[in-house]
Amino acid sequence: MSRGIAGPAEQDPFLWLESQSEETTLWLSEQDSRARTYLDGLPARPLFANRLERLLRGERRGVPIGAGGRWFCATNPGDLQQDVWMFGNTLRSIDHVLLDPNEFSSDGSIAVSMVTPSHDGLWVAYGTSANGSDCVTLRVRDVDKGSDREDRVGQVRFGGPCWCPDSSGFFYSAFPAHTAESGDAALLDHALYYHRLGTLQSDDIRVFSPPSRNAYVMATCDCTGRYLVASVMDSPSGNALYLLDLCGGNLEAIKDCWLTIAPLPDATRQLVGTHDDQIVLFVDDETDRGKVVAAPCASPDKDHWRTIIPEADVVMCDAVMTADHIALLVLDRVCPSLRLFTTTGVLQRVIHPPSIGAITGLSAQAAGPEIVYSFSAPSQSPVIRAYNTVTHNLELIWASPASGHLAPVVVERVVVETDDGCQIPMIICRRSDVALDGQAATILYAYGGFGALVFTGFRAEASAWVDSGGIYAIACIRGGGELGRQWHRAAVGATKTRSFEDYVAAAQLLIERRYCSATTLLANGGSNGGLVVAAAMLRHPELFAAVIAESAVLDMLRFHRFTCGPAWIDEYGCPDTPETREVLRAFSPLHNVLHGTRYPAVLLTVGSGDDRVVPCHSAKFAATLIAASVTVSEPRPVLLRVGRGGHIYRPTDARLSESADILAFAATHGHLRPERVEAEGAVG
Repeated sequence: MSRGIAGPAEQDPFLWLESQSEETTLWLSEQDSRARTYLDGLPARPLFANRLERLLRGERRGVPIGAGGRWFCATNPGDLQQDVWMFGNTLRSIDHVLLDPNEFSSDGSIAVSMVTPSHDGLWVAYGTSANGSDCVTLRVRDVDKGSDREDRVGQVRFGGPCWCPDSSGFFYSAFPAHTAESGDAALLDHALYYHRLGTLQSDDIRVFSPPSRNAYVMATCDCTGRYLVASVMDSPSGNALYLLDLCGGNLEAIKDCWLTIAPLPDATRQLVGTHDDQIVLFVDDETDRGKVVAAPCASPDKDHWRTIIPEADVVMCDAVMTADHIALLVLDRVCPSLRLFTTTGVLQRVIHPPSIGAITGLSAQAAGPEIVYSFSAPSQSPVIRAYNTVTHNLELIWASPASGHLAPVVVERVVVETDDGCQIPMIICRRSDVALDGQAATILYAYGGFGALVFTGFRAEASAWVDSGGIYAIACIRGGGELGRQWHRAAVGATKTRSFEDYVAAAQLLIERRYCSATTLLANGGSNGGLVVAAAMLRHPELFAAVIAESAVLDMLRFHRFTCGPAWIDEYGCPDTPETREVLRAFSPLHNVLHGTRYPAVLLTVGSGDDRVVPCHSAKFAATLIAASVTVSEPRPVLLRVGRGGHIYRPTDARLSESADILAFAATHGHLRPERVEAEGAVG
């Protein structure tokens, strides 16, 4: 019975789990209670929880962002549910409290995001969201007074505030007000608005509407705030780009005076900054690995682009500008480095990290000389460094104390050869004393979608696992962006299955080279990565001891009916097109469960507030697996864990609890002995 939801109920027996009825709520509660009983009974759980406490309860700090000569950053002494935002006048003295989200709720259920200082550093616009929702309400804080204005701007998603030059207001992206009552329905009609301080949201001006109802629009500004750039995305293949000169007159008069930079979403483009009346862009037009171009702000279209930094043999990932330099983050076969150029494109310095790891959070102030970033590695928790383009000094700003709790780790970079001749980079982390006898409990993680990059940096969960004698492997499969634009495009739509094939090939290599066996190999992925590991399990259940899918996309015939699902159509294909629907049906995890098959143990985790990948994906898949195991002799467990928080935002306690559950589940089914966890997981 469909319980009032449109769709072919005879092909979708658990369609009713899409509803937000009392029946669905009760069923989810029962499944979570069942999972809780199982997970709490695992001997390794308290041991992993203690280990994660040491790693997650230490001081944490984000990369500072600068404006108006001030620096702002998120920090946490380790015992708070949410990070506190601080500010200061130098990178070394960020010691004044700006806002503390822990004052907004006693249980940490309200998170802060989209923190954006005005160009003069006097105001900060910030968003709050409840229970991890992507839906944000913007507020404005006076930095010096530490108090909020009365301004409230709601229904903001996927496009944070962008201040105008005189700090009298800001631009933001939002869906229409009626979406607040639409529950998990597909989100349409995203638009860019302007809010003037001291006015009501109902008086805000709509300044840009994308041509497609499925598209999202996000705004960025140059360092002065004069030039507003609208980035329009209705596919992960790229974005269209438009420019508006905010000094051209009254906003009502100029809001239709956008200049076209690139009209089609056929490549990725990103504003780097402006210099001498030139707009500087990081793009991958006509390239696979990216380049940096410039054009006059008065005529920024592609016909006027000139290349400043040409495509190289490395993948360009991000770029920022100071007054006279451009910093590029690049990947060379998944190993990062920073390349520093003059604004005319002359290479001045390359900063190589000390080991395989991750460089993240690239930041700079256009009026200052410092380029700030974070580096971490499997055996090194994050450090924040600043490079001064005038003195050429590279200075340590902050170091996480968690490194004192980490054992030395061997990090190997191997290549997986697929059946079609593709070479997949894979990073394998283990302790040096772990024998390669085919018996080590091994977690294989992958994402492989939307051109996203998977960095090999510090992860508390991975460190706790490796320190306890397990092996942690990261496969950079096709569909991601680690090897360039074509790496992503090689696994979209009808070729999405290449992601699954790459993942299976990585699993087979781990077994062939005796890192593990099929009885000790654990599959793990989240969101699109959850789709990858679920699809791999259904194709090769004999390869895995257990599968852990976090907030996974699992119903490929109805994903586009929920929240931001329409924006995924270019990545997966449109289920409403008959030919595409059959392609999707062929790999949709929900629709390929076979009755009578003894699948590996399965743990599905969801956040109760997840409005990006809605929990019904995992709920329907869990119900289908449970129903299919009725005729199986000694079926392995299928657990659905419902936690606090959303797709991204969650309090510290919720993250720690979920990670302990996942690692204990993996240890149990990967035969990592609890006494080894206790004895060997207490380094430092």
